[in-house]
Amino acid sequence: MLEKIKDGCLRAAKKDLTGKIFGSWVVLCRIPETRPERWLCRCKCNILKEVVKSRLTLGTSRSCGLGSCRRGYKGPKILNSGALYVEPRKAKSLKVRSPERGAWRNMKRRCLNPNDRAFQNYGGRGITVCCEWQASFDKFLEDMGPRPGPGFSLDRIDNDGNYEPGNCRWATWKEQAENKRAPNGFPARKFKKEVA
Repeated sequence: MLEKIKDGCLRAAKKDLTGKIFGSWVVLCRIPETRPERWLCRCKCNILKEVVKSRLTLGTSRSCGLGSCRRGYKGPKILNSGALYVEPRKAKSLKVRSPERGAWRNMKRRCLNPNDRAFQNYGGRGITVCCEWQASFDKFLEDMGPRPGPGFSLDRIDNDGNYEPGNCRWATWKEQAENKRAPNGFPARKFKKEVA
């Protein structure tokens, strides 16, 4: 649709977002004479806030950012009657917050994110994550299997090797301590149990 502005020129009419839902926001009305265009919105927790239109339509603003609004809330739905329906939260998959997923995320972060504090000891040394594991947590879990217990974490058998099938295992802290590289080029110490 086109609308007339001064000097007889035409421009695209502003889209009315009133009543639309973006994440946890419900758009109430447009705030006149604002640049960039702003809309008054109500979050599911009843907080009112002015939100820039582009942040709503691009999805960069999905809630007020307080409390439960940040914890994966999908937002209310509009029923055919026009009433708002807030869906109860569903239980998340066990794979979403598992120790295996945490190990997978940390492995990728250490090797692929130059801003990570451990990057110099992993990605900075040329250690990478195989393509299948980078792309899919399910493939990582299929190759590694579930973590044997709470005292285990992800370990590379060859410390100079990459994170890939055949070079990774679930190891205890003690096993990992025996399998670390020597600092600053000094020869590696071998820890041996004394036999009594």
